[in-house]
Amino acid sequence: MFIAAALDMGFVVARIEGSPNAYFNIGRPKPEKPPGRSAILASAANGPTWDAWRNIMVAAVNAGLDQGHFGLEPDDNRFEGQDHVYRFDLEGLPGIAYVRAMADGELILHAAINGSKQAEQRIRVGMSGLLGGEGFSEGRMERLDRKYLHSVRPYTSFRTTLLFQVSEMKVEPNGFTTMPPLQI
Repeated sequence: MFIAAALDMGFVVARIEGSPNAYFNIGRPKPEKPPGRSAILASAANGPTWDAWRNIMVAAVNAGLDQGHFGLEPDDNRFEGQDHVYRFDLEGLPGIAYVRAMADGELILHAAINGSKQAEQRIRVGMSGLLGGEGFSEGRMERLDRKYLHSVRPYTSFRTTLLFQVSEMKVEPNGFTTMPPLQI
């Protein structure tokens, strides 16, 4: 009943091969505390967190375009089924990306760098954070009217040292733009 209800409410389910368990993109409330030395989990609103979110997402979209997994036109998906996992490189950092086709030609993307041992399975789960890799971000690629990468509240999770390394990179979009997060 729980699984059916979660699917009905729009949560994403992922299965790890060989496991009977279902994993959902449902998070636990975190206690309020300042970011520690080990990790920063945040809604990317501005500053280094926004820059790191933007760079990892732009690199993942650029790789998806360059490798021919999808195009910038609505419904130009070149993968079988509704979703796909592929690898990319972010200035020498190994990356893994997950893309899922949505209505109106939009794509949902999750991207991780320095992936964990279970990155192939974890990348499919929204807000998987550091379980996916040492740097994780998710966003949406709009392809209907304008071609832009966005998210209402971009979610990102980085090991602190990696956050600043990725935020200082200059990754340029290939045929699309990025939109800053909406302030709601």
